[in-house]
Amino acid sequence: MVYMPWTILQGGLEECGWRWYLQPKLDIKSYILKMFLISIVWFLWHIPIYRLPWITAGSSNYLIFYLMILGNTFMFGAIKENSKGVLPCVIAHILIDSLAAAMLVGSNIIKIGILVGVEVIISIFCVIVRKENNSKIRRRTLDICKTL
Repeated sequence: MVYMPWTILQGGLEECGWRWYLQPKLDIKSYILKMFLISIVWFLWHIPIYRLPWITAGSSNYLIFYLMILGNTFMFGAIKENSKGVLPCVIAHILIDSLAAAMLVGSNIIKIGILVGVEVIISIFCVIVRKENNSKIRRRTLDICKTL
């Protein structure tokens, strides 16, 4: 809880850049490709930050750190797609940064790989379900309008 106010500045506000600005601005139809691109930009953004000696929140293993960013990118991207707002992404980022030590799962690549796989699969599923539901709603609306 003591660390949480710092996470608002350290990570929570990043979502204004990634979800509020970058995600909608990228003119890429594929959700998967868009999330991979954002994850690369997000990872590159962190490299200079984690070279600073007083920053200890990130893993010193860049593969593990990228995998965590990849999973979070898909998860936050799905939250943004389904909520249409950035505040839920900011809150999720704050909570994850507050629990960052537990998220590193002992820097075990297999455990982190499983965690990232679950995040990516659930996120893709949530985005697909939302798009299908929107299509069904549009079709029903059009059918109702035609009968009128």
